[in-house]
Amino acid sequence: MTGRTTLAVHISRLVDWSPQGRITLRTLAAAAVGVSGPVLLGLAVGRPGLGLSIGLGALFLSGTAETGDAPRWRAAASSFTLALAAVAAALAITASPAPEAALIGLALLAALVSGFSRPAAAATLRLIILTVLCATLLAARTSHREVVGAIFVLGAGWNILVRTVLSEPVPASGATPPARRATLQQQWTHWRRGLITLAGWQFPLRLAGGLAVACALRDAWPEHHFGWIILTTALLTQRPLERFPVRILQRTVGTAAGVGLAWLLLSSHLDPRLAMGVIAGLVALATLARMRSYLLYAILSTPVILLVMDFGRPVDPSLLQDRLIATAIGAALVLVGNQIMAALSARSQGA
Repeated sequence: MTGRTTLAVHISRLVDWSPQGRITLRTLAAAAVGVSGPVLLGLAVGRPGLGLSIGLGALFLSGTAETGDAPRWRAAASSFTLALAAVAAALAITASPAPEAALIGLALLAALVSGFSRPAAAATLRLIILTVLCATLLAARTSHREVVGAIFVLGAGWNILVRTVLSEPVPASGATPPARRATLQQQWTHWRRGLITLAGWQFPLRLAGGLAVACALRDAWPEHHFGWIILTTALLTQRPLERFPVRILQRTVGTAAGVGLAWLLLSSHLDPRLAMGVIAGLVALATLARMRSYLLYAILSTPVILLVMDFGRPVDPSLLQDRLIATAIGAALVLVGNQIMAALSARSQGA
């Protein structure tokens, strides 16, 4: 393989473009109305912070689009329930006398449950990420956390409703025989047996260990904005054990580009109202990029998180620098955890 071909392969893996369905007028309308609509409405009524908070809930807490007529409202109810659970868990964590221990304990428990079945894995992994995201955002608030949490849920509910109503109808296809599924007893037995092996604990240990170190690093340097390390660690710790997941590179590069974009939007060279309009467009584009390219999604979604976390504060280059450093530290924590667990797994298998 030539050097040029190798470079092309690496770039392809980094971009990782994988279209899911067609982008139609309904898709565009759902992104515009369901996600960027609240941002523009908040700008129009003179409450840009409120619009951003609703838009963030709509973007991050509403889940992904579901296709098909039969399950769409059931899927919508599941997505809303998950968003509600994440916000409730985040509020409980931030109100706890030991929020760090509560966060790590909840993440450990959810990671253990994720091994029960594929549906449980999908739900609990998303719950972990959403809870850490909400807890990070709510921890930055000194008051009215319940109100902010309700706003996030409102945004999620609004986007789920709009997306479900505007979802593309799928033509009925021929009946296919249902796939054979394991019984509840079989799933329980398999999960219980896995907990007596290192393989059954590798994901919970990597996640809880990474979050514990991330919390310690944040507390060690309170003068920096290192809460981002915790969020990065949760985002990048995947259930499959890989020594170097491509998502780490995607998140690192995407966050760096997103921080640069946030600096541009928050700088004095751009009118604040125009900046808010651009952010509304970024939110809609992030919705479309979500299932197509994790790199592009990271680039577009990072400025939205930063704006909500730091809204109303003057632009501080050192703050944005802290975000970049925190991203690199979080990625390094995940990599080190993966290497340690891979070595322990190889040793246990060789024993």
